[in-house]
Amino acid sequence: MSLLFSVYENKYIKLFDVNVISNACHLNLVIVLDIDLLEMILVSEGHNSFIRLWDIVSTRQCVQEFVSHWQKSDEGILCVEYYRSLLWITSSSADLVVKIYV
Repeated sequence: MSLLFSVYENKYIKLFDVNVISNACHLNLVIVLDIDLLEMILVSEGHNSFIRLWDIVSTRQCVQEFVSHWQKSDEGILCVEYYRSLLWITSSSADLVVKIYV
C-alpha cells in the first residue's frame, strides 16, 4: 500500500493515496506523527496536548484519544512513539514529563 502522511501548521494531517484525504484532526498545530504499518494505526499529536489514534484503513476516523499533558509556554507534546510489540505509546511534552500509555 502506498501512503504518504504530511503534517501542516494549519491543524491538518493529509493522507496521500490514490486520492488526497484531508481532515482537520486537532484544534491546534499538529506536530508529530507515528504509524504502525502492521495494524495500520496512525498516532498524531498536537500543541493542544491531545494524542489521537486513527484507523487509517477502514473508517479513517479517530478511534482513541489521550489528554494528559499540560501546555507550557504555548507548546504541548513534542514527541510521540507507538510501540506495537510492547502495546505502549510514549510521549514527552513541554511540561517536562514523559508518559507511557499502556
